[in-house]
Amino acid sequence: MKQTSFLRTRLSDSQPEPWRVALYIRLSREDRNAESLSILNQKKILFEYLDHSFDGAFTLAGVYIDDGKSGTDSDRPAFCRMIRDAEQGLVTCVVCKNLSRAFRNYSDQGYFLEDFFPRRGVRFIALDSPQVDTFLNPEALSGLEVPINGLLNDRYACKTSADVRRTFDTKRRKGEFIGAFAPYGYQKDPDNRNHLLIDPPAARIVRAIFLWYVYGDTPTANAALLLPEPLFLPKPAEPAGALSKTGIARRLNRLRIPNPTAYKQMQGFRYQNPQSGQNDGLWSARTVSAILSSEVYAGCMVQGKQRVISYKVHDRLSLPAGAWFRVPDTHEPIIEPELFARAAERQKQRVRRQPSSPRSHLFAGLLKCADCRRAMTRKQAKGRVYFHCSTYARKSKSACTIHSIRLDVLEQNVLNAVRDRLEQPDLPALSQELLASVIREILVHEDGTLSILFWEQESAVSHPVTQRPVRRAQPGQPAQPDPRGRRDRPALPDRKGRRDQPAPPAQPGQPDLPDRKARREYRGLPAPLAQPAQLDPLGLKDRRDPRERRDQPDRQEPPAQPDPPDRPDPKDRRDLKGRRGRPA
Repeated sequence: MKQTSFLRTRLSDSQPEPWRVALYIRLSREDRNAESLSILNQKKILFEYLDHSFDGAFTLAGVYIDDGKSGTDSDRPAFCRMIRDAEQGLVTCVVCKNLSRAFRNYSDQGYFLEDFFPRRGVRFIALDSPQVDTFLNPEALSGLEVPINGLLNDRYACKTSADVRRTFDTKRRKGEFIGAFAPYGYQKDPDNRNHLLIDPPAARIVRAIFLWYVYGDTPTANAALLLPEPLFLPKPAEPAGALSKTGIARRLNRLRIPNPTAYKQMQGFRYQNPQSGQNDGLWSARTVSAILSSEVYAGCMVQGKQRVISYKVHDRLSLPAGAWFRVPDTHEPIIEPELFARAAERQKQRVRRQPSSPRSHLFAGLLKCADCRRAMTRKQAKGRVYFHCSTYARKSKSACTIHSIRLDVLEQNVLNAVRDRLEQPDLPALSQELLASVIREILVHEDGTLSILFWEQESAVSHPVTQRPVRRAQPGQPAQPDPRGRRDRPALPDRKGRRDQPAPPAQPGQPDLPDRKARREYRGLPAPLAQPAQLDPLGLKDRRDPRERRDQPDRQEPPAQPDPPDRPDPKDRRDLKGRRGRPA
């Protein structure tokens, strides 16, 4: 067989326009052990058919190969490219070894052979039994052999998928790793592909990420990048403020350390993921979060987090944590379980960092509103830092109250509570590591008091705020605490001069209103009627002059006050106001 025969054009008098032939070859993962189905063998058979047995003139449009793809997958890259070429008229004949190479899905076989190819005048040829040639023998599609063979191929794919899934579940239960590529920080054991070994260069990066996230920028965390042994370094003595996920990603990029995808590709692996085309080799907060959430680094094998819908529909569904396959102590851990637990607890706190700093705040994830249980938000005003309820500040002022507390007041009272709890009166200052190990939650009440929940307690213990700032009282008046923790200032009266005045006596028929704001609403209004006024059907107010309703017996009005002699009637004043500037 000559190589030039594959490219030459064979013309015939009966076929003025040659067939534009596409050779389709597919090899699935299950077929790799079958030599007769190898890529090389299929290509040899198809080229031999074109050179000696093809009926008609033809040109070779291309060879389309799907390696490692299932026939039930509708997203095969080469198959989809061949279909697009057929739609554009670049392919008018498709040749494959047998029906199962092109279709494992019975419904797809019926659609392409009975609808798609006939509409576009595309000739389909299958060489093995059953032999199909829709141009020379179109009646073959109307018989039983082709549909029955397609149905058998479909059932075979279903049975194979069930067997493979059962085998994988058995390996997952035993804690055997079944992934194509080992997680970042590990490599597959050459003697046992289902066992993981530590990859020292990547494991040092993983170790540093956990130390930075829990303990901060400490010499111990920085040494994890440089020292290959030991991987388990001593716990830092003085935490320096934990780094955020974004801060860790920026530090790794500053050190020019490739991200996991780029690292695997540098090692020579053909690693691909849906975002591989957009990968720039840089770390992101999402990548750091995935490493901090993976239990594999603590020596626990967790698999089966997703599953495909069926052997025909290859879309993946996320499974709940209770359905995962979790097997502890299957391989050597990179970090100790205590460090992983601290990182997991910190991730639950939904901590936020200051925009100008890579470190999170001292009380991040701990400080919450006592009423709505939402996080407190930070605000700076006049050189002082305050915390108040995020619901009140960002959503609605009617949903919650401000619950404000000043930062220096908060720090002092929490420090006093921790000293009492640990029985260490000489404790110098607070740190994130100390708060995370002692305190579970800090609640701020509306009156400014704190309720601190320690890890060993089932309920919070209230701690009155003792270091509250006080207002400077006027001469002869006692000092009053500022309920909002604002800076010291005299208790000035309001603009109407009524703040410190006693409430006016209630008029007959008027309820007692101890609230100051409510009293201002009634200030200057007449006393309510003994019986409610009768409104019209439309719910409109009675707009008649009050003097016209004095003679009604069912209403009790207070005695009318005569107008001042030098002031005209209100109605007349309204008329004069509308006629201002007009001649009388």
